[in-house]
Amino acid sequence: MASDFSSAFSLHQSGRLAEAEAQYRALLAAAPDDGRTLAHLGLVRAQRGALEEGRDLLDQVVLREPGNAMAAYHLGTVLAAMGQMEEALARFIAGLISNPGDIELLFAKANTEFQLGQYAAAAASYAAVDVLTPDREDVLLNWGSALQEEGKVEEALALCDRVLARTPNHAGAHNNRGNALRLMNRLEEAYAAFDAALKSAPQYDLARFNRATVLEMLRRYDEALRDCVAVLTRAPDHAGALSLRGAILMGLDRYDEALAAFERALAIDPTLERAIHGRIAALLSVSRWEDALAASNSALARQPNSATAHNNRGAALMKLRREEEAEAEFAAALALDPESAEGYFNQAGLRYTQDRLEDAYADCNLALEKRHDFVPAKSFRFALAAHLCDWQRRGELDTEMAALTEAGEKIDPFVLTYAFDDPALHLKAAKRIADKVQPALSAGRVTERDRLRVAYLSADFRNHPVTHQAIELFESHDRARIEPIAVALWPLPEGELGDRLRGAFSSVVEAYDRSDRDIARRLAELKIDIAVELGGYTDKARPAVLAWRPAPISVSYLGYPSTLGAAYIDYIIADAVTIPSEDDVYYTEKPVRLGTCFMPFDSRCESVATPPSRATEGLPEEALVFCNFNKTDKLTPEIFALWMRLLKAVPGSIFWLNVQNQTARRHLHEEAVRNGIARERIIFAARTPSRADHLARLALADLFLDSFPYNAHATASDFLAAGVPLLTLKGKSFASRVAASLLTQVGAEELIVSDFSAYEMKALELARHAAMRAEIRNRVTANRRTAHDTEKLARALEEAYFRMWDRRKQGLKPEAITL
Repeated sequence: MASDFSSAFSLHQSGRLAEAEAQYRALLAAAPDDGRTLAHLGLVRAQRGALEEGRDLLDQVVLREPGNAMAAYHLGTVLAAMGQMEEALARFIAGLISNPGDIELLFAKANTEFQLGQYAAAAASYAAVDVLTPDREDVLLNWGSALQEEGKVEEALALCDRVLARTPNHAGAHNNRGNALRLMNRLEEAYAAFDAALKSAPQYDLARFNRATVLEMLRRYDEALRDCVAVLTRAPDHAGALSLRGAILMGLDRYDEALAAFERALAIDPTLERAIHGRIAALLSVSRWEDALAASNSALARQPNSATAHNNRGAALMKLRREEEAEAEFAAALALDPESAEGYFNQAGLRYTQDRLEDAYADCNLALEKRHDFVPAKSFRFALAAHLCDWQRRGELDTEMAALTEAGEKIDPFVLTYAFDDPALHLKAAKRIADKVQPALSAGRVTERDRLRVAYLSADFRNHPVTHQAIELFESHDRARIEPIAVALWPLPEGELGDRLRGAFSSVVEAYDRSDRDIARRLAELKIDIAVELGGYTDKARPAVLAWRPAPISVSYLGYPSTLGAAYIDYIIADAVTIPSEDDVYYTEKPVRLGTCFMPFDSRCESVATPPSRATEGLPEEALVFCNFNKTDKLTPEIFALWMRLLKAVPGSIFWLNVQNQTARRHLHEEAVRNGIARERIIFAARTPSRADHLARLALADLFLDSFPYNAHATASDFLAAGVPLLTLKGKSFASRVAASLLTQVGAEELIVSDFSAYEMKALELARHAAMRAEIRNRVTANRRTAHDTEKLARALEEAYFRMWDRRKQGLKPEAITL
């Protein structure tokens, strides 16, 4: 009988399951109560797919022979295969009561506890196995995995090292070691461990997937993508790898591809959290805000306590201008996860839109407390500190921003224009942030045109300097040659300004709530010839629309005084002062130098309001009034200290600033006192009820002292229109040369200086010579109507557009154009 069982068992071991089953059945026909044979019949039936029958046969054996360790082990294994993990664990435990030293039962118990998420119990069971059979590699590695799940990562790492001390090329140990190091945020070491695993086992795709994960965390996106693609080549339906590919593509700013990857992952596994939240982030990145909100709602229906889902929902609501709801979502997210750097950062963004700058600044600082290397928060904190004139750490933060930009981090290029007169640095930052060129949507050949269809894209068709300066330009286009179309990336205002804007264009495309791609498709459908981006990297602008090449020619103009660093923008409108030819190297666009100042002017904005008295504005009647009405982020400690020296040198003079934020006012008063100037000599302009009232008071100033490195632009134009002498320091960057262009236009070049020393000397000279100021005021006033010739600028711009079109029509690449 024993030899017959041996024969059946031999067939079983060799995988000849049907023959083994037949022999087991024959044996049981002769000896139906033989537990050993019945247990092996149950096992072979389970192995042949009859899990329930196999379970029942094994259960019979265990009921008859409670101490049968082999039957208990196999019954538990079959129950586990059926997904009945709790029942499987109970069988392993019952078997161990009679066989407390059975290693395989104990190991199976540990593995089942691990699968049930009972990590502490599993770790204790693995430890018990290790006592019975020290240094068994599979036990040590599984034990380490349980310890990792408990958060005992250093102990897990030590177990991996025990395995590697015995087997230095053990791929699984290197992989587990990498996971432990990743959890300890020792990312470079984790990368090396996964690398070692792959050297030992080049086809070990779990290690390759883990290496890609660490590379993504290290922001080495190109390498991460290669590993991820390799995994997906062999396992195209690996949902985790598809989700990781989406995260990597997000890091590469390839948002549409990322969205497709996340959606494919979710088609395979709709419960995959990383893909759910990644898809929402991608939807937000391509401006599909309603879809992002719907996806966030679905995520919260599944997981009401998901901080990430609340955060994403808040971000979508903020974009949809539902600010109160967004605030509630960010608060909920932070209540669920008070350690979330992203939560504080998103809340800072909302508070900025609500003009709660102090709260936004505090949130940025909290975000950086939670995550010291959070670069977007560093960039935003820098901008907020500038808005609030918080200069206590200005030198340190300047150095940090420059270093991060040089290191290739994504820093808001617009922020850098306020702080650095360095067009090379601006170019580097812009290139880092510029969107990738997408497949072109514009169709058809460029042909002869008597009339060009020109689309102006802007989020600033509202009460904003871009509109105040350019509205008459749009009205002045020769409609026989140019069909101007507004693409409004922010809702147009109601009332007089909204009516005037609608009348300034042939048509208006309301595009605020559309995705970048949808807007580009609409432009392609409209057969736009030239698309003009008016915002660049300023707030609410969306230059990524033009990454889809919806028009044959793309142009940057007016709203952003620097390069966009984007391969999809062909030209930038400027003049010979703002971009001299030797500076072309700092622009990816080809400069167009108009034969007049590039800055438009609205002659209808010249004040019709009654000029106020100095007393009405809180200004001393007889004092010399220095003035700067620029935004606070254009002010720097260096230029402010120079202004305070001027106040010391000119007794009785005061400085008039247009600063509304109370914290910024307090900081400027404190800075004045530190420079030996009484607070009373810094006077802040009140908010006026209308733009006309604001313009009417400008002439009360004696001398406008410009900021540096970001000049007054629209503000300079307004003050010159009021006849006020304006002193500017011309630097290297576009932003530092705009006032110089305006002064050249009105014939006041002597007010342009090239260094701080000359600036201070010239300011003192002007302050001490009222006749000189009066002569300049008369000259500027006399010249301004000729200088502010909107019709002339419109014709120059139209000529530039047709020059661009002619080059394209001839199949020539864009080149610099000088008119």
